[in-house]
Amino acid sequence: FHYNWLIYHLKMRTSSIYLYDCTEVSPYCLLFFGGDISIQKDKDQEIIAVDEWFVFQSPERIAHLVKGLRKELDSLLPEKIESPHPVDWDA
Repeated sequence: FHYNWLIYHLKMRTSSIYLYDCTEVSPYCLLFFGGDISIQKDKDQEIIAVDEWFVFQSPERIAHLVKGLRKELDSLLPEKIESPHPVDWDA
């Protein structure tokens, strides 16, 4: 695997535990499409936590940039779902 994170659709327990429809995901997927993001200070690094469970270390500037981008993405997605038209980038 390239990443340490795995998502799955179905978890079934029979004689053992089986995961179905699995794929590995990058930390960026967790940051931009996971749960709530919080930023905490740890010595000279910032810690970005997703749902206070997934923890990533980052420089302060990058941590705040990721949180800002996530906020913009969260506001853009519902708008695009309600009104799925092409974007006029020249406007």
